[in-house]
Amino acid sequence: MAETPVGTILTVGYEGRTVASLIETLRRARAQIVIDVRENPFSRKPHFSKNALADALLRARIRYVHMGELGSPRPLREALKQNGDEKSFFTAFRKYLLTKKTVLKSLVADTAGHSVCLLCFEKDYTKCHRSVVAEKLADMSGRKVENL
Repeated sequence: MAETPVGTILTVGYEGRTVASLIETLRRARAQIVIDVRENPFSRKPHFSKNALADALLRARIRYVHMGELGSPRPLREALKQNGDEKSFFTAFRKYLLTKKTVLKSLVADTAGHSVCLLCFEKDYTKCHRSVVAEKLADMSGRKVENL
């Protein structure tokens, strides 16, 4: 993997990964800050729950920040499970994200000059809300997005 330019917005899903492989991917991409965009930072894979993951990243000298307000709200996730309509899900999530402009502006300002990586479970970024968050951050900051 080529070195990622500082300021690039990275995204990654931990589905099918170990913590060690995730950290190796983040190191190769030179990620400095991981922004966990799960509404609830808990996992059936205990090493990916908030505190365990934060500790592992700290040992790897990567900062961890949980931003649950950028997670997909439970009603949207439940509707997607019920009807499988990804188009409606992404439309609803984009509408929800419009209510988070202050949070997004702060994130852009706080991460200027740093390589950040948005983290969620879903392996395929095209099926994950983090791609919408990354797209919005890129629009606001002029940064590029790279999906790991």
